[in-house]
Amino acid sequence: MSTRRRLFVQVQVAAANILASGAALADEVARPGVDTAALLRVTVGLVVVLLVIVGLGWVLRRMGGMHTHGSGQLRVLAGVSVGTKERVVLVSAGKTQLLLGVGPGQVRTLHILDQPLEEDGRSPASGTAGADMQGRFQSRLRELMQNRKPR
Repeated sequence: MSTRRRLFVQVQVAAANILASGAALADEVARPGVDTAALLRVTVGLVVVLLVIVGLGWVLRRMGGMHTHGSGQLRVLAGVSVGTKERVVLVSAGKTQLLLGVGPGQVRTLHILDQPLEEDGRSPASGTAGADMQGRFQSRLRELMQNRKPR
């Protein structure tokens, strides 16, 4: 065989291979292989994860979230919002009660109470006891603010 003939046969074989692979590729593109079982597993997994997130949010909201008032030597007794991001908080540190101003990125001591407010032993988060303590705190804060002399 001449070299021209061999070259011609090789080009024909290469063209046939290219056409065959193109046809096979076109056949796969025409009918994509979507695995419905895998798609179903992914969808069910996503739904389960979303339900767990929603369930945990509901449980945390019902339990009062992660907010704790403390139970040792340091406890938050009451708090009053005085602005959009500012609060005045009454904190008990051992036998001392502190009036703190809490704002974005800062905590300042406003007053150290000479006579601590009475505690009835109930948690501020427990319904009416918290409301009673907060009412006493608000009245005491009002009294302190009225007696405070401007600088």
